[in-house]
Amino acid sequence: MPKPGLNTVGLLAASAVVSAGATVGAATTGVAGPDPAEGKPAGTVYVAASAGPETLVRRLALSGSRAAIRAAAVREALALVLVMVREET
Repeated sequence: MPKPGLNTVGLLAASAVVSAGATVGAATTGVAGPDPAEGKPAGTVYVAASAGPETLVRRLALSGSRAAIRAAAVREALALVLVMVREET
């Protein structure tokens, strides 16, 4: 059965490509904290990068302050973008 967070972030990344006319798009979603949300603990984060027909999606369990979780989510999303760019070249 598909996982809602994984599907959502993948669609967001793919939509970023289409709406911006870009080669690669990235997206993040999740719970940065400090409190749980919708039954998910703080640090539950989904990141994705999309290029052409391919979309890479990851579910992360991060820890730390809200700022640290947000920064880690951005780093992970950018790492996926780098993977996509390397595959494109």
